[in-house]
Formats: sequence, C-alpha cells, structure tokens
Amino acid sequence: MTHLGDWRIKGLAKTHGICCFLGTCWLLAAVARAEPVGVGDPFGTRLSAPSTQHPEVVQAQARFDKQDIEGALTLLRNAYVRYGESHPRVMLARMYFAANKRAEGRDQLEQAVVQEPNHPEPYLVCADLAYAERRYVDGALLFERAGQAASEFGGSEDTTRRYRIHAAAGNAAVAEKQFLWHKARRWLEEWIKLDASNATAHKKLGRALFAVGLRKEAYGELEAAVKLDATMPPAAITFGRLYGETGDEESAMKWMDHAVRKEPNSARAHLGVGQWLWERGRVAEAKAYADQAVKLDENLADAELLRGVVAYYLKDFPVAESCFESVYLKYPANFTSGNYLALSLVAQEDEAKRQRALELAEVNKERDPDNAEATATLGWIYYQLGRNDEAETTLREMVDKGTVSADAAYYLAKVIEDKGAVDELKSLLQIALASRGYFVHRDEARQWLAQLTGGAK
Repeated sequence: MTHLGDWRIKGLAKTHGICCFLGTCWLLAAVARAEPVGVGDPFGTRLSAPSTQHPEVVQAQARFDKQDIEGALTLLRNAYVRYGESHPRVMLARMYFAANKRAEGRDQLEQAVVQEPNHPEPYLVCADLAYAERRYVDGALLFERAGQAASEFGGSEDTTRRYRIHAAAGNAAVAEKQFLWHKARRWLEEWIKLDASNATAHKKLGRALFAVGLRKEAYGELEAAVKLDATMPPAAITFGRLYGETGDEESAMKWMDHAVRKEPNSARAHLGVGQWLWERGRVAEAKAYADQAVKLDENLADAELLRGVVAYYLKDFPVAESCFESVYLKYPANFTSGNYLALSLVAQEDEAKRQRALELAEVNKERDPDNAEATATLGWIYYQLGRNDEAETTLREMVDKGTVSADAAYYLAKVIEDKGAVDELKSLLQIALASRGYFVHRDEARQWLAQLTGGAK
C-alpha cells in the first residue's frame, strides 16, 4: 500500500505518484493520467509554462499531428522570434513527449543544445528528464549548467527569471535526493531571493534547515509557508513529520498533539494527525481524526478521502464507496478516488456495482498504463469477476516490471492459488507481508503463509 504523507488534492492535473518533500509518497496526489516528462511544474515553482495559445503554436500542433514536422518547426521558430518565450526545438520536444514519443523528444533536445549551447531551456528540460528517471548525478550536472546559462541569458527579464528559478529549484531537488542538505539550503535560499512569495520554496527550506540542525529557523520557514499557502498542513504537523523521519516518534507525536491543541478548529490539523496515525497502522485513532476533520470542513476533499481509505481498510465498503464517490464526482481526474471507488464497489455483492468497478478500473489503466496501482486494481477486479486468465496476465505485467506492491503480490497469489505453485505462493505472500504500512489483507496473508509453511507462526 502506498504511504501517505503531505496529502493535498491541490494540483490534481499535475503528476501522479509524486513524492512529497518529506520523502513519503502520498496517495491523493495521484491522477488518472500523468503529464509527460518535461511538461508542467515538477518542483512547485508555480511558474507558467510557455503559452500554447499563440496562433503559431496552435498551428504548429496541428502540423505536428499531421506528421508535418518541418512545417511545425517553422511555425515554432516564428513564434520564438515573435514572442521569445520558448526554444522552438524544446516546444517540438514537448509535443513528442505529449505523444509518448520519448526518443524523438530527446533527439530534439540534443539538437537544441548543439544549435544553441548557451540557451538554458534545453538543459532544464534534459535535467527534468534526468530527475524524473532518478539519474540524480546527471540531473545535478545539467541543472548546474542550466543555472550558469540562465545567469548569462540575454532574454527578457521575466523569461530569464523563470529559467533561474527553475534551475535553483531543480538544483535544490537533486541535492535533497542526495541528502546534501547544506547545498539544498543554498539553492533554496537562491530560489526565495528570486520568488519570496513561493510557499513551496519556504517549506522545502524548512526541511533543509531542520536537517542541518537549525530547528528554530526551520519552524519559522514552515510557518512562513503556511501563511503564503493556507492549503498546506499546519507548521506543527510538518515539523512533527520531520521528527518522525529521524525516528523520534515521541517528539513527532508531541508536535501532532500540539497542532490540534493550537488549532482545535482546524480541519487540516486534524487531517494531518489522522494521516500520520494512519501511516502507522493506528486505524481506529486515525478514523476519529478523519471524522473530526470532515465535521469541521465538509468540503475538504482530502479529509473525505482519508475517511474513505480508513473505511475501506476496516472493510466498511458502503461507507468507503460513499466517501470516494463524493470526491470522484467533484474531481474525476483524481486517481485515488476512482481507484478506491472501484475497489469498494467490487467488494460488494451488487452485480451492477461490480461491473461499474470494472469500467472504472479499465479507464484508469487505459489513461495511465504505467501506473502500478491501476494495474493491480484491474487485475484484482478481473479475479473478483472470475476472469482469472486476464487477472494473471495483468498482474504478471507488474512482476515483469519489478513493481510488485503488497496488494499486487497478494492478488497474484490468490489468482494462482489453484495451480499448485507453492513456492511461488510463499514468495508472493512474503513480499506482501514484508511491506510497510497498513495492508488490508495482512491477516489473511499471514494465516495463509502459516498454512503453507506447516502452521508456523
């Protein structure tokens, strides 16, 4: 099961499976379809992407769709000369990425660097690709080069500032991944000099300061972040999470308690504590905080989602269905609500609900073929509907890719249960039970494994 960190439904049209800055994936950021790499706002800079509404760009997209690449490139060059927003080959690369033609997109970026080696944008998009692919050494070198090019760039003030912020944010993100906190701090401070009102930058700086031992200064940055963006968790919640990352659960809980004492009427404070408890398997306590968060703010979708997830893992499927349906109707692009709605529906006996579960799961899988959770859910629903061959094919796809989650491992074990492959069953159940976090089938998996191993506890 995915762990839950900084849950926020804000930015639903961005990326799926994004890790929050605390290093914990949160379930609710996932969406039905991720933007292609190199598109969007991967580091929370809040900077507008180059406009795609200029007539030349619209016409270029039409030419691209008709495979007239040279015609598209000519129009993009005209747009670059006229508006000066984005490098033409970078724009063409983005079109390739959006069409899931990654190799062709990379080729355009390579050509852009060769033709204009002092333009920062090709380096930035190449760096984004490296970061997304976890090639952090490559990313660090590319962001460093992009920062140098941006500082010397002769474009408009706004465009130059956008490139410099992107480079600073990217350098900081790579440094965080490498646990180089002093370096991350320097780049985050540079980012804030360029954009002092960016809440994400202040929050990230809070983490970096915490990591280097400047706790008072860290808390101050977290408070500054919340003042700039009231949808963020209260500073005390984030501070508690940071203590939790160090293994100091006692201090973490003290800060969680402090958050709700300081702001007893804050739905986000109760939500934050509920999420933290949930991640530690303290489901009954998490339920109380989720219920209180919904009571304090019935429009807080993240609280409704937490309430639904808790209900699902307590196997109260009708309540889970109601919670997920409520969010799904408001935010149809939110992956989590649709995914868990499908799981909640297929767990019930109503045949119409079970068929709707299949429809939802197939749509999620079609929208994002590489989403491991979407694949696992579809495989499980095939199994629940008696379509075992399709279930096995779907779930083995995850095994082949090396992306087997606890749920997927258990699902595949159920699918092949009657095939007599005892060793594989044991292996799958061991994978499922080794997972961290709350796993809805943990008790069943533990009992099953004990039976397969001759009753061992």
